[in-house]
Parts: sequence; structure tokens; C-alpha cells
Amino acid sequence: MLDTLHKLSDIVLKGALVAAVAIITLYLTWQEHTGEHIKQCDAFFTGLIDSAVKQQATDQAKDSLLYRIGNYGRMCGNLTDQQIQNIMNVMVPQRVEGAVAETGGQPLGWVALSRIPATKYADTNFDPKSGKSTFDVEDIIKARWSANIRLKNTPVDDGDNPVVGVIQAGTCVKILARDKGIKNEWAKISLADCT
Repeated sequence: MLDTLHKLSDIVLKGALVAAVAIITLYLTWQEHTGEHIKQCDAFFTGLIDSAVKQQATDQAKDSLLYRIGNYGRMCGNLTDQQIQNIMNVMVPQRVEGAVAETGGQPLGWVALSRIPATKYADTNFDPKSGKSTFDVEDIIKARWSANIRLKNTPVDDGDNPVVGVIQAGTCVKILARDKGIKNEWAKISLADCT
């Protein structure tokens, strides 16, 4: 009887060891697969952003990027609308090129004149008329550096104010309307001669 009990406990102990090894192996395999999947999804997401940054925001490029975002969703889980909008917003805007005659003085969109508060030189994107320290409607101002033209005059971190063009450094624009927002002072602008 003691011999039988010894054999039975030996079988149970070996069975428990085999089960423990199997469970640990299964867990490690699952962790390895999950880790690889997360790495693949991270690489895919980084690739989406890299692709968006390098493309000009044409309709064809947007459709292609949306297709890739859909593939990402099937593989890694759907992105939120906010994440999709943020990816689309990093695409290179189509440049606004040309002379004043080509735009006919029509509004191009909104630009951030400055941050609020504008305490440093780098906080202001445009130079006001010589001798002035403020911006007024009808002023002709000059871009200090490239500035994004946006669809609206709302905070850009909300993700719903896409870039619709770029004003290059040294380009003059006319202020058609002004708005003091939460984070920026905005101006609706049209191209203008610097003279």
C-alpha cells in the first residue's frame, strides 16, 4: 500500500511538473507573439507618420494614406478619429505660390500672427508695419519665416484645423480680419505686394 501511494504521488508530482512546464512555455510563447505584434504595430504606426510627413497633401496622397490607415486598423486595431486627423494634418501642405494678381486679393485662410502671450521674438510669425508694435486690419505685414495657412482660427492641437497652404519667409500679406484666440492671435490674410 505504501509502495502504491509512493508511485501515485510520484505520478502526480511528475504530472504537475509537466503541466507547469507546458503552462510556462505557452505563456512565454504568447508573450513573445504579443511583443512582436506590438513592435510590428509600432513600426506600422511610425511608418504611417513618416509617409504622411513626406507626402504633399493631394487628394490621391490622402486616399492612399487613408487606405494604409485602414490596413493598420485591420492589423492593430482601429485608430480614433482624432488620431487619424492628427496623421492627416502632418502631410506637407500644398504650397500657395504666385503673385497677388493670381489670387485676385482673395482670402487664403488664417495664419497665427503670434502666440499669446508673445514675449519673445520667436513668438511672432510676422513683422508689423515699420514703427508699429501691433497688427491692425488692412496692414501689410511680412512673414519672418514660413508660416502655415490654416482653414480656421481655432487651436491647432484640437486636430480639426488643417493646413491649407504655406506662406514663405519674406512674403507679404494683407490682414483682412483679426481674431484673438485662446493660444494665438489670428489673421485672415490675402497675398499682397511688399511695396
